Amino acid sequence: DLQRMIEKELHVQMKVQVHTPHTDPRPQEPVADLSGFIDMEIEEKQNMQQSYSLFGMFTFALRLVVGWTYFSAFWRRLILENKLIPDTAGYIGEKFNHFLPNSFGIKPLIEYLVSNPEQLWWSMVIFTIIEGIVGLLFMLGFFTRLMSIGVLSLATGILLGSGWLGTTCLDEWQIGVLGIAA
Repeated sequence: DLQRMIEKELHVQMKVQVHTPHTDPRPQEPVADLSGFIDMEIEEKQNMQQSYSLFGMFTFALRLVVGWTYFSAFWRRLILENKLIPDTAGYIGEKFNHFLPNSFGIKPLIEYLVSNPEQLWWSMVIFTIIEGIVGLLFMLGFFTRLMSIGVLSLATGILLGSGWLGTTCLDEWQIGVLGIAA
């Protein structure tokens, strides 16, 4: 049948012999059994897919934790209790007074902001909005590369501002180190 099909389609006459490895008349040429290698290749692909799935699960969990860390700061400062009103108890700008003695490298900036309450308020509003946007987009997985730069910047700012466990609590260091690790 194969020979007739070749003659009809290609207009060529030739003799075709089809043999399976068991009926091959050429015993001098050994047939290699590659079935073990094929199974091994399929197994390697499955292991790689499983590794990627596991890696994806860990990065997803890390993304949720880090994103919530920053978004919850926005949520606590604006939604649960407005901590951006300068004349009320719990104003976030007061925390900058605690940052001042122990900060690394940005002490003049913090001193300037503490000395100028209007600029301090604006910087706290901008910082809080940036935290909310970065945290929300990081959790949702939008612009994650860009948001990771935002997380790194926020974490670095928190670490430099809080210094080494002075009068501020351990939270700032935990947030900063988590952001750097992510």
